[in-house]
Amino acid sequence: MIKLAKINLYDYYNTEINFSNEKNRDYLENLIRKIEGEENIIDFKEQLLAITQLYHDGLISSPVQEQKWKSQRETLDKLIKAGKISIRQFYSGEGIDMNQVREIILPSAEQILEYGNTSRKAKSRYLNYREGDIQNFGLILQEELKAKTIDPTSLMCIANGGFEPAYLAMNLTNIDDLIVARYSHVKENDSQLMIPDYQQKKDFKEKIKKEILIINDCIDTGKTASSVIFSILPLKPRKLFFASVEGNSKNISKKIKKIKKINIHKSRPFISEIVCNNFKSN
Repeated sequence: MIKLAKINLYDYYNTEINFSNEKNRDYLENLIRKIEGEENIIDFKEQLLAITQLYHDGLISSPVQEQKWKSQRETLDKLIKAGKISIRQFYSGEGIDMNQVREIILPSAEQILEYGNTSRKAKSRYLNYREGDIQNFGLILQEELKAKTIDPTSLMCIANGGFEPAYLAMNLTNIDDLIVARYSHVKENDSQLMIPDYQQKKDFKEKIKKEILIINDCIDTGKTASSVIFSILPLKPRKLFFASVEGNSKNISKKIKKIKKINIHKSRPFISEIVCNNFKSN
């Protein structure tokens, strides 16, 4: 578990952010090649997040076979482990031990390319290069954990934007496992909650028993948040919390019939306990 300090991240990482327009038919393979030799800490972090996103996109885009799911899940776990380590190091002001991260993920490069989505670029994250907002989210979540207003036993992130704040939450809660859900990986078809079928059947019921914290990047219309929340309710967790780095809480309140507000710091981040008519939190 880490203790997050108020530091000026850009004093620690004095770097120019270069937005690349490079096009490659196999974008995922290009990302893996880049991360092998990347020296820029922030770009390295963004590449790792994009690789994880595209690998998860590949898993939810195809039928999941039980005999393959174990190895697929192991690779996803490695990417999540690498993400957790890199985000802990980054937001602690240590930099990122890029060689340590490479040693975790690069041996699985072939598996990532085999099952990952290689047909399109990673969907743009709302929080790209917005480390200050994510740091603020972590500081406020840290306050909530210290005050015992929230004490999660499970974490879920809404991909793709939820990965980075979720990794920070993993470090703050000392929870090693992360459940990943995606509302859609195709912008034009943003209408269906997407979770690997086998993961949903085998993993969810075991992991979502007590108190779950769902983490998102931004609340816009509230549609994504409400869809994910209502997909979790039938699994009957004892308590369900929703946290977003940014967004207007009114939009999610419109979608949820009854919501108990635990803590709202202006409009961001938004951290609330969700209580619905068909959901008990005791």
